Amino acid sequence: MEAFLAPSYAKSQIFFHPELGQQTLYGARANLAFSGRKYVGIVFDLGLQFSVREPFAETDWLIGPRFTLRGKKATGFVHALRGPSWSEDPVSLLDSLLGESVSPKSEFVAFRMSLGAGLDINVSKRFAIRVVQVDYVPTRFSGNWQDGRRLAAGLVIKFSRASVEGADEPPGAGPAGSQ
Repeated sequence: MEAFLAPSYAKSQIFFHPELGQQTLYGARANLAFSGRKYVGIVFDLGLQFSVREPFAETDWLIGPRFTLRGKKATGFVHALRGPSWSEDPVSLLDSLLGESVSPKSEFVAFRMSLGAGLDINVSKRFAIRVVQVDYVPTRFSGNWQDGRRLAAGLVIKFSRASVEGADEPPGAGPAGSQ
């Protein structure tokens, strides 16, 4: 199992206001990746991002397969994630987090995908630096598809033996056949 934490940058349309065009969004991403097989695992991804120009925030919960190739110095991956995305005015988002109802709530839900790839550089058995994660992020809202792109880089924390070993080889297959 691995955890990833990072700031993120995105270019996306506010899907309930397409007339505003592409917006620059800043925020954070976190995900948990579980390796079930040698090269295949599953990822649970959470993101929260805010627009710079418009009062707008989006949250998404995505899940899907990840295909990973581990080496001793680096790990590469591709993934195909999908799930819901919620967008709303950040004032009403803050109000709802604080349990207040000061602002009228304007919330919209859409279907989102994330097709992407990334590269992690191992700095120790338990930590890596994700030097890049790039995603194409299409969103479907009211029957229309809208394009988005996202970029993230940050810290990877490794918890499981498969993540820590750093290579796709069975236990005991290292130097001299020992563990």
